[in-house]
Amino acid sequence: MALLLADRFVSSGGRWIDLATGAPVRIRLAPAGSGSAQLAWNDWCAVVANLRHPLVNPLVDYGMADAQRTFEAYAEGPAVAASGAVAVQLLEHLTLFLGAQEAQVPRPLADFLLRPVVRGRYGGGPVIGVRLQCRVALTVIREVLDAEGPPGPCTVHVAGEPRSGLRTLRLAAARSARLAGYVPVASRMLNEAERLVPALSGRHVCLLTDGPLEAGAALNGALLRIGAASPRRHLILQFSRAGLRGPGITIDRLAVADLTRMVFVGHERAPTADALLKAALDAGGRPGAFLDTLQRRAGSMPRRALLVHETSPEYVVPPARPRPPATSSIISGGRTSSRLERAPARAVALARAGRHAAATRLLRRATRVLSARPDGGAAARCALGLGALHLERARLDDATGSFDRAMQLAPGGEEAIRGTIGLAVARTDGGRLIDAEAAARAALAAAEGGAP
Repeated sequence: MALLLADRFVSSGGRWIDLATGAPVRIRLAPAGSGSAQLAWNDWCAVVANLRHPLVNPLVDYGMADAQRTFEAYAEGPAVAASGAVAVQLLEHLTLFLGAQEAQVPRPLADFLLRPVVRGRYGGGPVIGVRLQCRVALTVIREVLDAEGPPGPCTVHVAGEPRSGLRTLRLAAARSARLAGYVPVASRMLNEAERLVPALSGRHVCLLTDGPLEAGAALNGALLRIGAASPRRHLILQFSRAGLRGPGITIDRLAVADLTRMVFVGHERAPTADALLKAALDAGGRPGAFLDTLQRRAGSMPRRALLVHETSPEYVVPPARPRPPATSSIISGGRTSSRLERAPARAVALARAGRHAAATRLLRRATRVLSARPDGGAAARCALGLGALHLERARLDDATGSFDRAMQLAPGGEEAIRGTIGLAVARTDGGRLIDAEAAARAALAAAEGGAP
C-alpha cells in the first residue's frame, strides 16, 4: 500500500511524486516550532507560493505533515545555464525581486527554493519576476469543495482560453482540494491502481483531469472501487480549453491593473509603465498572453523564463487491453464455443424453470473455473449472473458478494461497471440509499468518462 504524505505526495523509487500532477517534487520537512513561528512560516510560504522567477522552484504546496512537523513541496526545476555578467544579473534580479516581496531566504530554504546556476550559455533575454494574482474561478472551486453534495463522484467542468492561466489554476485547485479534506489525484496517476487505490479507499478523492477522463481499464476500475467503497463524496475536476457545453466554471479575465501588478518593476531593466499598460490592454485579461507580449517586445526569451511549467514524466503503465463490447443487462453470456462460458444463459433457463439451486451451482462452478484464465471477463460474467440470481431471491448479502467478485475479476471493464450497478441495486433493496447512490454515480462516471 502506498503511504501518503500530507494526503498528496507518495514516495516512489527514492523520490517524492505529486499525485495531483504526476511530477517529482522535493519535500522539506522541519520541526513545527512555536505558535508564533508557525504563523511566520505560513505567511512566508503564502508569499513564496505565488512567486515565479527563472531561478525559483515553485512552491506547489505546504502545511502540516503531522502534529510535530511542517512540510514544503517544491517543483524540481533544472539548473540554469549562465556565466559571467549574465549570471550576476540573474542573481541581482532575484535578490531585488525577493526583497520586494519581503521574502528572505535563509540557507536551509535556499537549497530547495532556488535553482542552481551552472556555467554555460544563457538562452534567454531580459528576466521578468511574476507574482500570481488571485482568480475568482479559484474561489468558486473552493466553494464547490466545501459544499455538501450528493454521495459518490460528481463532475465539475472548468474551462479557460489558451494562455488564460488554466494550468496555474489547476495547481492551485489541487492545494485547495487537499485543504478541504480531499486527496488530489491526477487521472493518469490512477493507472497505478493496484498501488494507490488501497490508500485512497475510505477517503474523499478529487480527480484532476485535462479534458474528458482518459479511457482505460485501470482508471475505470480504480474509479469504480473508490466510488463504490463508501458513500463519501468525490469530485472530478475537468479542466479544458475547449469551452463549456453546459454548466461549469469559466476562468475569469484579469483586469488591466491586476495584470500590471503581476510584474516586478523594481529593476533598471524592467518593462516601462507604458509597455506594461499596452501589453495588458492587448492581452484581453489573459495573464499568459500578457507575459507573451512582454516577452516579444523585450526580445527573444524562452517561455520557461517567465513562468515555470515543467513537463511531467510519465508514471503510467502501458495502455490496458480494449474493453469487451457493452451490453444492456447485468447478465451477458456471449457467443462462445465454451460450455462454461455459456453458463449465464443456461443459468437463466434453469432459473425460469424453477431450478434455482442448479442454476446457482452452475454459475459458482463456472466462476471458479474460468477465474483461472488470464482474461477474467468470462468469469466476471458468470459472477454477474450469480449476483442477479441472488438478487431475484432477495439474498442481498450473497448478491453483494457476487457483484463485488465480478468487479475484482474484470477491473475497469464493462463487467465491473455492471457489477457496480448491481451493488447499487442490492443496496437500494436493502434500504442503503446513500450507499446505493454513491455506487450508481461511480458507475455513471466510469461509463460516460466522467460526464455529469
